[in-house]
Amino acid sequence: MTAAATRAPAEDSAWLSTREAAARVGLPEDTVRKACQTGELFATQRVKYGTWRVRPALVDTWMNGTPDPRREAVERWQRGPKQPLKPRKRRPRPTEPDPDGPAAA
Repeated sequence: MTAAATRAPAEDSAWLSTREAAARVGLPEDTVRKACQTGELFATQRVKYGTWRVRPALVDTWMNGTPDPRREAVERWQRGPKQPLKPRKRRPRPTEPDPDGPAAA
């Protein structure tokens, strides 16, 4: 078996723009772009304000309503640990002598 035979089909490894993804699912491009911006559809940008790129399989998953495991992992990470962290114990500040305090006789 050659390396080319073990690779995924070209369609699954290709990236789609928001325009191509919208045409694939029959929705307006703005809807797909907004889903990318909100994280509802897992997509990537190479540069800030650049073109969104998304995998065809993820577009199909999004349209089927199946939750994306990557998004669930990101949300779990954003929620943080299950138990709250214990607050640090604060050491009392050292008191400084008051210059206007009791004067020595």
